[in-house]
Amino acid sequence: MKFRKDVIFSENDIFTTKNIEIMKFLIYLVLLFIFSQQAVSQVIRKEFLLSDTINFEGLQAEFGQNKTIPKEFEKQILLALSFYAELRNTKIVFKVKNTLIPLASRPTFWSVFKRRKNRTYKVTISSKTIAFLTPILLKNLSYNAQIGVLGHEIAHIAEYINKNAWQIMGMGFGQLSGKYIDKFEYATDLRCIEHGLGYQLLAWSVQVREKLQVKEWKNVSAKSSSERYMNPETIEKYMKESEKYQ
Repeated sequence: MKFRKDVIFSENDIFTTKNIEIMKFLIYLVLLFIFSQQAVSQVIRKEFLLSDTINFEGLQAEFGQNKTIPKEFEKQILLALSFYAELRNTKIVFKVKNTLIPLASRPTFWSVFKRRKNRTYKVTISSKTIAFLTPILLKNLSYNAQIGVLGHEIAHIAEYINKNAWQIMGMGFGQLSGKYIDKFEYATDLRCIEHGLGYQLLAWSVQVREKLQVKEWKNVSAKSSSERYMNPETIEKYMKESEKYQ
């Protein structure tokens, strides 16, 4: 084989070529990561309707793993879960039963002491409660509001997965304090908004206040000026300030 005399290859040329190839490979990996993240992330919508054409089989395959979901709320739960990619493999049991509180979420008792990845979480959906709270049971809310309040409950789990056993037990003891609950629920609403379910949370916030004829939902004692669950104006304020909603 003969080499042209007018072409000279230096060590710098070789290293430059290698660097270019490495850069191309790194760019490829970055683009692959970006597109893979976009593929599983939900698009923010002002309103979800029961009549929407949505690939629920795809949502079930992507977000329904390790989940026990009651058929009557399957679509709403899958839509809410699809905004929490970090919970894709988390074991969550959604259960419908007669209970006072319309909705509640927590880790199961024994799983608190397991490794975080091995825990099981439970979301209880009330089917029957006292007369005053009956209008705001999940089954009595609009489709969009149902997704919003489920997003709030799932936001609790998104926090629990980052806590160790002692921290979770501390959160449990914190429920004895009205001020702690105010901050806890307020922060959970904010987490729900940050995950992209602000409009759905807003729908729930408006409906609850209309159904219970409560203008502002403050501390249950009615002596505190703190917001426990965000009022509609507060939700709108956070969405207006977030680039995610522009």
